Amino acid sequence: MVVGVGASGAAIDSLERFLAHAPEMPGVAVVVALHQREVVGEARWRTVLARAVALPQAPVEDGVAVEAGRLYLLPEDGTASLA
Repeated sequence: MVVGVGASGAAIDSLERFLAHAPEMPGVAVVVALHQREVVGEARWRTVLARAVALPQAPVEDGVAVEAGRLYLLPEDGTASLA
């Protein structure tokens, strides 16, 4: 199962609370698209991820299958098709 999360940079606190519970969802891959990332700043975004997520992070790459138990971050200003 894949859970897609779209959030605004202005809602980083809500996203942080959601991600804190992501490890409690076995068999789930989490894909995050953060809109207005510049509002948060890259350093703050990485800090939130480091503190809130026990899931290993994986880059979104063309042709690479999504695996359960991982967190995928869509690139800033990017789009992706997941398989």
